[in-house]
Amino acid sequence: LSPAFVDVFGVAVLRRGPPARSPYPTAAASFVANCRSLAEALNAPRRPPVVVAGKRGAGRTAAIRELASRCGAVVREFVLDEACDARALVGYHEVAEDGRFSWRRGPLALAVERGEWAVVEDVDRASLEVLALLKPLAEGFSLGAAGRALASESVRRHAGFRLLGTATTEEARFLGREHWVEAYCRPLDRAELMAIVGLPASVAAAVVDAAEGSARDAIKMARRVRDRVNLEEGPYAPEAKRLLAAVEACDVVLGRCRGDAAEAEANVAEAFGLEPDHLRMRVRASSPQITSTPRGVQVGRVVLETTGGAPDLRFAPTPHAARLLERVAACVASREPVLLVGE
Repeated sequence: LSPAFVDVFGVAVLRRGPPARSPYPTAAASFVANCRSLAEALNAPRRPPVVVAGKRGAGRTAAIRELASRCGAVVREFVLDEACDARALVGYHEVAEDGRFSWRRGPLALAVERGEWAVVEDVDRASLEVLALLKPLAEGFSLGAAGRALASESVRRHAGFRLLGTATTEEARFLGREHWVEAYCRPLDRAELMAIVGLPASVAAAVVDAAEGSARDAIKMARRVRDRVNLEEGPYAPEAKRLLAAVEACDVVLGRCRGDAAEAEANVAEAFGLEPDHLRMRVRASSPQITSTPRGVQVGRVVLETTGGAPDLRFAPTPHAARLLERVAACVASREPVLLVGE
């Protein structure tokens, strides 16, 4: 194989830089098949954009990251909802200290110029304004700087730039779809998920059931359980340990829940063999204790270390605030991104 290419599960893909170590479960047959399908789509003639279709949590973005890590490509991910200002993706004017205006490249423009892989999450749900902005890139042209006076200031397209997107349905329809090729990601089966989570059998099946087939959620739950629940090998776990694991799983499920939270909690309780009311009381009615020590702060079940001495806790620890703080602390301890939404 030429040094200009890298072997990705039997498919030769153009190398972009030194490979990086992958954190993903490449031993899972379904995941390998998904990566191979994506690699073949990337090799399509004239390097068209690729839409990776599949169910939520099937590993669409994970497959993209896996290929990028093996090829040495830099991935820049975009979550573009209806509130996104498409023009800011290209660039914007800012006022310098001397009062003059200067043009600053936006994140999409930087990806195009640097030859990165731009990944648009749920591209089939993007606004028409965003899709109209992406259409020239999908057609193989450069990225125009909307509203600029000089055409020469449009963004130059690097030869290594690739445009990718994810969609939750096969053959998704959106503006410019005819220029995209599709790679389908099939969900991992139960046996593969059980092997991936790497937990004792006493809770591995419960984690997989609570994740409802989502590899992303199952991996996130498993990482949290390993960090904060001391489990022993064996086919059975005490109820107290199952409750602690179920609380971690509930945090993950409720973090993405847009429907009935009580139903989601009941599903998690059933997966872990618990009474729904018992789990609900722990999740909704408990009042986690918040204490500070010279080394850090403990928020309920979570301990966070600090480097600046004992923290100064100046707020009213009402039960609701304490529960919210415990959930945020769990995300911080597990190195997960947090988005707080509300009034």
